[in-house]
Amino acid sequence: MLNNIEDVDLHVISLKILAILYEEPYQFPAENKVHLDSATLAGYEGDYQLRPGQLIGLKVDHGRLMSTTNIKQEMYAQEKDIFVLDNGKEQLTISFERDTDGKVISLSFLNTDRKMVCKKLK
Repeated sequence: MLNNIEDVDLHVISLKILAILYEEPYQFPAENKVHLDSATLAGYEGDYQLRPGQLIGLKVDHGRLMSTTNIKQEMYAQEKDIFVLDNGKEQLTISFERDTDGKVISLSFLNTDRKMVCKKLK
C-alpha cells in the first residue's frame, strides 16, 4: 500500500482490506460520535504506563486524540472519558478516570477478560 497523506495509518487500512478479501470477521470502522473541545482533549495528553518500561503516549494532533505504542492510531470519542481504539479487526473501549479535582489520572481497558489500568505519568 502506498499513500501521499502523512496522517493516514496504512497498517490499519491494510488489516481491514485483508479481512474483507479473506472473508474474515470485519468490523466497520469506529466513528466519532461526539466532538470534544480542544481543552478536554488536551486533558488526556500524556504518557500512561502499560507495564514497566512500556508506555502508551497520547497526544492531540489536528483536533484528534492519537495513541502511540508500537503504532500510531486515532482514538474515537464516544462520550467524555470514553473512547474507542479501532485496530482494523476489533475495537477496544478505553475509559479515563479522574481525581476529585477533575484531572485525568489513568486510563483502563479490557484485555480479553482482564481489566488493564494504566496510570498517567505526566
